[in-house]
Amino acid sequence: MSYESAERRRDGLRPSGKVLTALAAAALLTVGCLVSLGETDGSDADPVADGGILYRIYAGEATAYTYYGSPVSLSILPSVTCCDTVYAVTSIGYNAFSGCTSLTSVDIPDSVTSVESSAFEGCTSLTSVDIPDSVTGIGNFAFSGCTSLESINVDGDNTVYSSEDGVLFDKTKTELIQYPSGKTDPSYTIPSSVESIRSYAFSGCAFLTSVTIPDSVTLIGWSAFSGCTSLESATVPGSVTVVRDNMFRGCTSLESVTLSDGVKRIGTGVFEGCTSLESVTIPGGNGVSVRREAFIDCTSLETIRITGGTDVVFEESSIVFTDGAEHTVYVAAPEGFVIPDYAVYGNVKIIYGEKPSGSDGFPAVPAAVGVIAMLMLVGEAAAVRRGRN
Repeated sequence: MSYESAERRRDGLRPSGKVLTALAAAALLTVGCLVSLGETDGSDADPVADGGILYRIYAGEATAYTYYGSPVSLSILPSVTCCDTVYAVTSIGYNAFSGCTSLTSVDIPDSVTSVESSAFEGCTSLTSVDIPDSVTGIGNFAFSGCTSLESINVDGDNTVYSSEDGVLFDKTKTELIQYPSGKTDPSYTIPSSVESIRSYAFSGCAFLTSVTIPDSVTLIGWSAFSGCTSLESATVPGSVTVVRDNMFRGCTSLESVTLSDGVKRIGTGVFEGCTSLESVTIPGGNGVSVRREAFIDCTSLETIRITGGTDVVFEESSIVFTDGAEHTVYVAAPEGFVIPDYAVYGNVKIIYGEKPSGSDGFPAVPAAVGVIAMLMLVGEAAAVRRGRN
């Protein structure tokens, strides 16, 4: 049986970076209307290249939809002129600057109303972004993978979005949209006004060691904390009923997770590749389902603790080890609870009960007891010497 990661299976849903070919880039060096590269509705002007950006004209408006060369700093024009007609630049297109690793800064004019999905995804040198008051739409993954991004700042007059300490929210701060991946703070407390966390919101935040999620949060999008390689522990509040796919995927420093009462489903790939994860607590009593590959290659996993009931259901191949090594997992659960054989894949031994304290399953010896034992041995040795004398 072959196991492909849930993230790779999802690749079709996430746009990847793109760069124009050398041939196309050469064609773009001429500023003005580019008939040969145009895609119009038959009534509008052809695309315009200016300052490292290609603008597409459609329905009387212009979109900044890709770049050419290796730009370091870009200024999106508020309007472009082609064939004696002026077109306002109203959007930054889908995937427009994705993968532009040289880009360190971008100027977005007040004419722009929409920043589409993955517009700046993977711009690994981008350090900050200012969102003008005119922007009313920001698509998913717009700033994902921007590993140097330290702040997203929204104009205070914007009626749809806001920012606080460089973190992007909707205007009322009920949705956390994007935590900048390059922000260096080791911990973050999500404001109590937040009710939902967008997919990939914290993805790739390599500096975060802890995040506090308030009970006000009821929805956390898939892959929200994936790739947070310094995150050490997490508690999902009972207000969240679904732990969505890949939520903690690749959190290689994550050692323990507590899922509070209220959780009803643990999605596919939630803990995939969490190689430091030693224990997880799952609440019973709500008919929790643990989906396929929820725990895949959690090579340090030792304890699964079930509390409150026996109605936790592990689906087929929900616990998977692909490394071929021998693994022992202790399941501390109410009497009668059993993980079915089909739920486990790999060289795994399931033992019901708490893991014995101490290393390798042997009871730990308190330090004081060890000292006393040593003194007794010294005393006995001295007595033997005296007897021989």
